[in-house]
Amino acid sequence: VTSDYHLYGSGKYLFRFGVGGSGIGLDLGFVTKEYNGFRAGVSLINALGVIEWNKQGLMRDIVAGPDGSMATDDDLFNPSEFLGFPAINEYQAISYEYTIDSVNAEGLSNPAVFTSEPFKAVDNVDPDGKPKEFKTNYPAIFRAGGSYSSELFIISSDIWTGFADQFYAHAGWRWSVGFEFLKFPNIPLRVGFAYGGPTFKELGLGFGYHMGPMIFDFGFGFKNGLWIHSMQGLNLSLQLTLTSFKGRNKKPAVPNNGDGPAPLPEDAATDEEP
Repeated sequence: VTSDYHLYGSGKYLFRFGVGGSGIGLDLGFVTKEYNGFRAGVSLINALGVIEWNKQGLMRDIVAGPDGSMATDDDLFNPSEFLGFPAINEYQAISYEYTIDSVNAEGLSNPAVFTSEPFKAVDNVDPDGKPKEFKTNYPAIFRAGGSYSSELFIISSDIWTGFADQFYAHAGWRWSVGFEFLKFPNIPLRVGFAYGGPTFKELGLGFGYHMGPMIFDFGFGFKNGLWIHSMQGLNLSLQLTLTSFKGRNKKPAVPNNGDGPAPLPEDAATDEEP
């Protein structure tokens, strides 16, 4: 609330925690067969995605320990305590309240104008005295893209958007393009660029090491920048994959017409007399 001379305010936050939630998720997608090296696809990730909390379930019973109750000494894991809050059970939540009293330009440096209560556990039950159930809805992400591959390189590009700014989704379009150089079969080299989305622009570099059943990949990207002096952060990615010890399946080679049997001479093609 603002007046002619001061700013007043107050707020209350309620932090709820859940363990062992259950839900359902559905992704939809379509991809074409490769045609002359080209391939395209479209997908809708989390077309349906929801998790329900504070319901009985196997994971919740395991985490609660032998007594089956949270916020006791035998808990295998308590999320609120792990984050530095008081330990709570499914019947409770963490409350935080604050007030702002008579703030103006002169009193901004006065700590007394902002007061708050320490985090505390409060009841969080429905009218029947049962834990309040709550849901986490995962935002959908739409993505469409295409690629072209040859023996020496792969180039791909896609465009995607989310429908909400939460859970790594962003309500804005983002275009990206990537190039993978395959001159050295066991050491692919990669470079990519993205424009839009939460980081605006990003340049990524990376490489891989593929040997037998082992696939090792490393990459990094400059957040909101194109080089070290202009970046505002750094993304790092490290991945190790083990496949069948028989090795990875490679794309079968296209048969060469010159490898077939030589044609018979015209006079030897038949033994019949004219």
